[in-house]
Amino acid sequence: GRGGGARKKVYKRPTSCFGKLAEALSVRDFFVRAPRFKRRERSMRFLRGWMPWVVLMSNVVALGCVLSPPFIQMETEDMVRMGHTLRELSELVSEIQYYDEVLTSSARLCALTGDLRWMSRYLINVGHIDSAINGVVSRIEEVQKKYPQMTERFGGVNIAEFFLDTTDAANRKLIDLESAVVDNCTHAAIHYRDSLFNDEYNTNKVILLEGLDKLSKDVIQNVEEQETANLETVTVSYFWVVVSLIAVRGLSGLLFVYYYIKYNWLEDKVKIVTVKKAIEDTLNAQSSSKQKGSK
Repeated sequence: GRGGGARKKVYKRPTSCFGKLAEALSVRDFFVRAPRFKRRERSMRFLRGWMPWVVLMSNVVALGCVLSPPFIQMETEDMVRMGHTLRELSELVSEIQYYDEVLTSSARLCALTGDLRWMSRYLINVGHIDSAINGVVSRIEEVQKKYPQMTERFGGVNIAEFFLDTTDAANRKLIDLESAVVDNCTHAAIHYRDSLFNDEYNTNKVILLEGLDKLSKDVIQNVEEQETANLETVTVSYFWVVVSLIAVRGLSGLLFVYYYIKYNWLEDKVKIVTVKKAIEDTLNAQSSSKQKGSK
């Protein structure tokens, strides 16, 4: 009846902080969070195995990023210096061609006209071609020191010596023939003018011009090809430096994620253990209450 039998116990909401925590994080929440806990535990095992290698790789990449810029800078400076040397070499070749035409025209006009102005013009410019040739030889030695493999294109001979034995020797022969005419410009020059138009003169002229042309095409062009290859190497090096920096940032981020998961996982583990203990305490309290009520 209404007054008979045991009254059903009414559930009362907990008032303590521990009881509220147990109620908020119920048994259902524990079983929902458990699979995520297992996934994180597997992730932790994976990261614990790979993280030492990740740290080692990040340190190696960081060391490469620190050491590579100076080497790249040195290579870039060498390219700039070699480019300046090539410009000087090209300008000196043009000067030799220019002064060769000046000397030839001055000597021939001196022989044909006997005008002393052509002799003066010749004597003023004859020293410039020697200076230009000496400059070419010094630049060739500098280029050959930088790129020793260039001697293969000249049959394994020294390029500077080859230039002196052929091109400079032809220029010396031309100067000897022209000087004989210029020195006699005021008298009997007509007797020497044939030496400026004969086969010997023309042959040495061809040797001089062909030597300068070969120098421009083989030496300068070959060095430009080498510099282009070096530029590509430097560009690729800069690219890998950028990629390495990005990789270092990525590895650092992975390290951060590792510690974040680690401490978050420990925090979740503590929460789960705490909730489990709270549930057990709550169930034990309810069981004790029932036992007391039955008594």
